[in-house]
Amino acid sequence: MLARHASFGTVVTAVALVLAVAASPRASLADGPRGRGWVGIAMSVPDGSLGVKVGHVIHGSPAEKAGVQSDDRITHVDDALVTTSRDVVLALGRHAVGDSAQITIVRAGATQRLSVVLAEYPSSDVMLRMDRVGNPAPAWEGLTPTSGFPSSLVGLRGRVIVIDFWATWCGPCREMAPVISGWAARYGAEGLSVVGITTDSAEVAARFKDRLDLRYPMASDPHASTSLAYGVSALPTLFVVDKRGVVRDVAVGEEPGQEARIEALIRVLLAEPASNP
Repeated sequence: MLARHASFGTVVTAVALVLAVAASPRASLADGPRGRGWVGIAMSVPDGSLGVKVGHVIHGSPAEKAGVQSDDRITHVDDALVTTSRDVVLALGRHAVGDSAQITIVRAGATQRLSVVLAEYPSSDVMLRMDRVGNPAPAWEGLTPTSGFPSSLVGLRGRVIVIDFWATWCGPCREMAPVISGWAARYGAEGLSVVGITTDSAEVAARFKDRLDLRYPMASDPHASTSLAYGVSALPTLFVVDKRGVVRDVAVGEEPGQEARIEALIRVLLAEPASNP
């Protein structure tokens, strides 16, 4: 059964623009999984400097495995000069899954040639888990908090955190909210902090909280700065963060068994020492 979730249009559009994905022009129904290749990089806005700057490399992606790093500048794909992100996408688009593409990068003034083996394009949910689970949760940016919302993520260090990305227009979000509120009520005294983040206004978020009698604070993310930092592309999206500030699970939408799985993880993380290596 597929997870139920609502599209997050603003964030989906932004993420789609920066993910460097190759859609092979050789693809056909006969190509099967070789029809769409993926390298897993995000490219920064052009700044007039040499090549195309890599803004972010997805953890576990073909690009990371090949040695590509954030802030590298891609100057060539195979032997083709690239000066824009579109150039990179088109050049990679000549390859299919399993092909090797030669990427020339400049790092700290030195030129390197890396071989990247394109993988099958993953779903956005899988990509998000690859990139976030096991890595530090990003800092919150540009939030407008309502009453009781923590001033920073760092200030919650030593507590287990559930971050709920939601919206009032999202049906699955409204269904999940009382469940999440129940976690806050049951485990708050044991060290769990739950927060909600939405691109709705702070006033709308506060009314939503009061109407459903939710037990956790809300913040508005008016420019989607924090949503983009976390890579959110559908709602609801839940991040479970341990006492050290490391993401331990990501849940997108609603799917069978998800609530029990997350609650079991919360209990495990609450039992871990804050200094767990």
